[in-house]
Amino acid sequence: MKSIGAALLAGAIAVTMYSAIGAPAKGDETISGEWRASYSESRDVFRFEARVHTATSNSNWSESNSLSEFRARHVCDDQLGKRDVHCDVNREAGTVTLDGHFNGDSGSGTFTFRCKEDFRHTMSGLGYSGISLDECFEFARHNIESSYVQQVKSTSLGHIALDQFVNLSVHQVPIDYLKTMVNSVSGNPGADDVVNLRIHGVTTDYAHQMSDQGLGKLSADDLVNLKIHGAEPEMAGALHALGYQRVSADEMVNLRIHDVRPDFARGLADLGVRRPDLDDLVNLRIHGVTIEFVKGFREAGYDHLSADDLVNFRIHGVTPEWVKDMQGRGYKNVSPDDLVEMRIHGVH
Repeated sequence: MKSIGAALLAGAIAVTMYSAIGAPAKGDETISGEWRASYSESRDVFRFEARVHTATSNSNWSESNSLSEFRARHVCDDQLGKRDVHCDVNREAGTVTLDGHFNGDSGSGTFTFRCKEDFRHTMSGLGYSGISLDECFEFARHNIESSYVQQVKSTSLGHIALDQFVNLSVHQVPIDYLKTMVNSVSGNPGADDVVNLRIHGVTTDYAHQMSDQGLGKLSADDLVNLKIHGAEPEMAGALHALGYQRVSADEMVNLRIHDVRPDFARGLADLGVRRPDLDDLVNLRIHGVTIEFVKGFREAGYDHLSADDLVNFRIHGVTPEWVKDMQGRGYKNVSPDDLVEMRIHGVH
């Protein structure tokens, strides 16, 4: 029965409520709801469903977790070994009281939550007066303590709303990550920015490496965009080595979107293509210019073509095979522009 008590407590605390923010509650106000729970056939997973009632809304919540997770989060020592469930889960923000009964592998019951006035008083001292019952419940279910609030406020994030503390907690943003990331990005990042960075796996090392490769100190949005599109510091370093000294975050993203890789730029240079800028590289890829395409023209004697020449060739159907055929017909040393004109006018 130990696992039942532990699981019930975890489930009750995990009910999602932040969709409805009410007015500051009086001391006798409560949040209430009903719960249902069951074990998986293997009894290693606990499923919990609850319906929560407030003065402003009703909401549903469901979750499946391993029993080890539940045991690690909550224990109700005075109720272990009983089929009837009645116990309190105490958090700094408030108390959840569970009542119910288990019959075999399933059970149901009710719960109530009361906010602690001591918590409201402590939070008021930290600049958050008039905390509502719903807000208090959010802090209790996520086990967010006033010490965490104080630590987050000690960073350079500026004003932080109550729901942002919840968001930081849900996404498990460590205090050390907050402090270092705030100093690793440009501008004045807020709590939502840091959460977004965390969600997308942006580390301080990633931010510093991008900066070291010539992109400078980037904004949170830039870093997230780079990470989403798979841009890595190694790519920025390779472009830097090829002579592209000032690559912006937007340019890096554009290169990734169109699958422009450093070896493509290197291959063009090796074949004598006059150094294209980053927009040229993207344009070449968009129009299907490949290294093999360029090699074909080099074999036909065109070893110093520009990016514009190659794009025009692709647009107008000028191919290495056609050029070689024209050379066989006596058209020698024709300029790239004239080749395009010949193709446009149907010269065969």
